[in-house]
Amino acid sequence: MVYHALVEPHLTYGILGWGGLSDIYYKRMEITQKWIIKIMYRKTITYPTLDLYEIADVFTIRQLYARSLLIHQHSVKPEVPENEQKYELRSISSIPIPKANKTIGLKVFTYLAPLLYRKLPPNIRKNINIGAYKRQIKIWIKTNSKIEWNKFFNRYRHT
Repeated sequence: MVYHALVEPHLTYGILGWGGLSDIYYKRMEITQKWIIKIMYRKTITYPTLDLYEIADVFTIRQLYARSLLIHQHSVKPEVPENEQKYELRSISSIPIPKANKTIGLKVFTYLAPLLYRKLPPNIRKNINIGAYKRQIKIWIKTNSKIEWNKFFNRYRHT
């Protein structure tokens, strides 16, 4: 599809850097994305957005951000220590989440990426092959609704 070749790379370029910005910039990107998709599919301006995303089978801006966060976290994930203790602890296999000292720290990718990575099912996290990992997270992101992704990111945004 032309969208994946020409539009999506422009939307995802630098998304780890600007992904934590205020909602004003997200709104601008979403409007641009919807406008391009409506032109590509020859839909009217008043065509419903959720139906548009279903027809086009593309990610929203927040889903693109989530995908970039998960790919980044998978490539830089720290080695999780093996369980050397006698007892099974819940936190021993968790990726550590850095402490956010201010509310702006809740919006940066270094805080959100480990948080989102913990939500992944273990079978996806353990995948070593990056190509298979990308395919699996794409499916996992699609299984969660667009509204759930907005709730996740709005939960950690205090703007």
